Amino acid sequence: MPGWPDSDMSFAGEKSIKAWSSDSASAKVCISWGTGNKLRLSYLHPRTQEISSTATPSKVVEVKVGSVSSHESAMRRLVYDSLPAFALLQNRKQQALRQSQRGLPSDWWETVLQYSRSISVVLGANKSSSGSVLNETSEMEKRTLLRAIWDLLEIVYVDKHASSWLTEQLTDWLERYDQVLSNVEPTVNSKLSVLKPKLINTRFPEDDEDYWSSLASALSIGWLDVVVKYLRMHGSYQHDQIDNRQTENGLVEAVAVLISKMPRLQQSSKTDTVGVTYTFKPEFSKAWERWRNQISKLVTSVFWLECTHEGTANGLKQLLSILLGDTNILISATTHWMELLVSHVLFVKPFLMVVLVECRKHFDPWMVTHMLELLSAKNGQAQSFLTEERDEFDGLSLEEFHRLVYAQILSSYPCTWQLTPFYLASGTHQGQGLLEAILLMRPVSSDSKVSAKVLDICRMYDLHAVAERYKRMMGVYYWKHGRKGLGISWLQCGRDYSRLTYAANELFTDVSQASVGDSGRLQELDSLIDLLGPQFEGFGGLAFLHRFRDFKGALFSFQEGLANSISFDKQVVAGKTAVKHLMQLMKDGITADKFLLPLLQDAVELLNFSGEVLVSSAETNILLLRLQNLTITNKHDTVLDLSSESVAKIRLALGRNLGRAILKD
Repeated sequence: MPGWPDSDMSFAGEKSIKAWSSDSASAKVCISWGTGNKLRLSYLHPRTQEISSTATPSKVVEVKVGSVSSHESAMRRLVYDSLPAFALLQNRKQQALRQSQRGLPSDWWETVLQYSRSISVVLGANKSSSGSVLNETSEMEKRTLLRAIWDLLEIVYVDKHASSWLTEQLTDWLERYDQVLSNVEPTVNSKLSVLKPKLINTRFPEDDEDYWSSLASALSIGWLDVVVKYLRMHGSYQHDQIDNRQTENGLVEAVAVLISKMPRLQQSSKTDTVGVTYTFKPEFSKAWERWRNQISKLVTSVFWLECTHEGTANGLKQLLSILLGDTNILISATTHWMELLVSHVLFVKPFLMVVLVECRKHFDPWMVTHMLELLSAKNGQAQSFLTEERDEFDGLSLEEFHRLVYAQILSSYPCTWQLTPFYLASGTHQGQGLLEAILLMRPVSSDSKVSAKVLDICRMYDLHAVAERYKRMMGVYYWKHGRKGLGISWLQCGRDYSRLTYAANELFTDVSQASVGDSGRLQELDSLIDLLGPQFEGFGGLAFLHRFRDFKGALFSFQEGLANSISFDKQVVAGKTAVKHLMQLMKDGITADKFLLPLLQDAVELLNFSGEVLVSSAETNILLLRLQNLTITNKHDTVLDLSSESVAKIRLALGRNLGRAILKD
């Protein structure tokens, strides 16, 4: 970072507006923006005021301007928390592609599975720190719904092990998330929530149609333990009813036993699961057939004729139809497509492989961008489909297109724009160009954090040209706002030699107009010229400015010596030093024509010095030649304003000095 005067520094990370009284006996107030939407108001005592019990104490007050909604806060956390996992996955993908010319390895799905689990943990984290309880609950439900979708994608597209146990995986998924889905639309969970209070207050739930409807819905999605529990709350189990309703109770118990003995293909046996677990597919297939034969026998049993309760008979037959995979009953028992899917793979085709397509239109850009890695984890054709260049997207692939959309959304918010490089840097086409545009669109201000972040990103991704352009923008900003030291420093870092030359010319104008007595102004200009540095002397006006500064300084020393009557020898040394710097300015290509006349006018005092010939005959001839060329140029170009009086005065001084110099030689 270039050096600059301390007076140009501002508080890092804050935009400060200071209202300080010029009188040290007055109180002082400082107003400064902090991070986010915080405004700091500082009140300080006058330095001369004695603090008394009645005096207002000095204090700093932090005020929040406006408010951030709980939804914005939650999404901001989600954006930031999900970035490390996504960035790590992209790095591993690039390494894998560099190591193999055949594409991603066959076990790549395991890496994606780790990524998926990390995102799932992020979606499951509820770290709300502000907002009402109602807002927190709402955001928690939204986050849980996103996690439900994410976990479903993982089951279907990522985890190869889940393919063998897909039915049970889907059943477990629905058991975990059916409650949050009920907030979106009616589900089995919402049905059971209505039924539970009724079961407490009634002895004969079988008389209620909702009882059988809820049992059918719960059975259709594999909630076997719930169905068995509620079946045994049937009125025929009452002590005063069992003798009169023995056949009815037998049928209810037979159905409950069949449900509890349902074969289940699972990776490992679970003690708390209703049903008989099998881990070997051939054994599961045999048990499945035997179990379905038992159901068919019960359906054709003569005991149904002895069941006098019509509601019980119809309800139990509906449950048996579900166990046998009657699609019409399954459709009527389920409330949305996911429940129907689970019921289908449970009772119709227990080995079905599921494919979800055309789901991106239902998800927001964050979800689409991050889930694309899941969709192609274990499917080479899906990987090709997502990375294939498409004419409808101007040569972009689906993967890069969605990343561009998400990056544009991130770039529109001050708190997330710095995350865009992680999603654009891996783009093979327009991603790099959009990243450069986003960085150059960052507003230039006195906030050093923004500029430092932009330059850090440029360094991380080797965007050297963008870094130079942004440094030039910073230089122009500070120069226009009067902070010329910072402006020159940034222009130097950006190697903007054309604007540095312009700055040199403007500084020359300031130096040429400064008087000998204005020592403060001259010192400030001298510091700015030093800041340009000798390494830039080879670039037009910068070389001239350094030499002009040296000439002007030597001339001022000579003039001060005359005014203060210092020793003659010191006056001569000062005068010859000024002449030396003057002749450096007379070399070809150093001084523009518009600056020659002021230089020659300044040289008159040196030419007219009576004590010693300071300018030799050869040097005088050079000055005469430059004056002649300047006069000839002015005849064809009216830009220069050479009055006859000023030219005559210079000619007279040159002529007199030439004669004195010849005599001395």
